Amino acid sequence: MPPARKSAYSKVMREMQQQQTAERPEVQQPETSDIQTFRSPDIQQSTSPDTQIAKGPDSRKSKHPEWEQQTIYLPAALKMRLKVHAARAKLEISEIVNTAIKEYLDQHPDF
Repeated sequence: MPPARKSAYSKVMREMQQQQTAERPEVQQPETSDIQTFRSPDIQQSTSPDTQIAKGPDSRKSKHPEWEQQTIYLPAALKMRLKVHAARAKLEISEIVNTAIKEYLDQHPDF
């Protein structure tokens, strides 16, 4: 581009920029919102908590309501064998442990 034409082009560009700057405010507010909120009557909000807490003796899973809970710790491999055996035998883990402890205590009388 020849220098004279380049200078005229630059002048026109500066004027356009000044005009655009004068026409627009510092902060622009959109006339319409770009955000749309979708609300469907088919969606229901859950009112239950994320975690559930047992509420007394009636909420136990055991089919033996007279039994009391006792936590025991087992090696991981034994725990897995017990769970698999209970599932295959269709027994509660508590029933198998109950039988095993009774047999053990019968063989080892109190001192």
